[in-house]
Amino acid sequence: MNRLGMLVDLAHVSDETFYDALAVTAKPVIVSHSSMRAISNVSRNVSDEMLRALARNGGVIGICFGMGFINPKDAEALRSATKTQSDAPSLTGKALDEYAAENARKLFDTQIKVVATVEDVADHIDHAVKIAGIDHVGIGSDFDGIAATANGLEDVSKMPALIAVLLRRGYAEPDLKKILGGNHLRVIREVTGE
Repeated sequence: MNRLGMLVDLAHVSDETFYDALAVTAKPVIVSHSSMRAISNVSRNVSDEMLRALARNGGVIGICFGMGFINPKDAEALRSATKTQSDAPSLTGKALDEYAAENARKLFDTQIKVVATVEDVADHIDHAVKIAGIDHVGIGSDFDGIAATANGLEDVSKMPALIAVLLRRGYAEPDLKKILGGNHLRVIREVTGE
């Protein structure tokens, strides 16, 4: 993939796969939509050691706004929903597609009460910046792939609320530009040579 100029995304991979990929890549990678395991202990979130390794690689993590990834009180609901999905019968082809579509309808049509807030999302950004550094943190909202977001970040029109919280916490404009897209653009340019 490096030779072809393809961006490697390590979201959704196991910890072992994460480290295996970093061991062989010659280019920075991204974790497009995940959050901090130190704050919400979900296996899809990254550990502090993974953040340090990502920073050494020059990569970027995009902080996810999904409820269970952000607030530990929401994590149990996420684990329950994920367990239901992982109990899938052994299906292939069209039958598997239909089963997955039905599970998605059930999950996404359910109104989920969420505890997570914009402040919680900012806590994940703060933690990632503290561990990995400002050059390795971005946004990975996952608006199109989660059943519920943090309160106050229901869609892209609510991004000014997050920016306001980060400004109150002392982030300067150049740092906000990095978080809001600059870091991802840097990695894309380095990987693609553009």
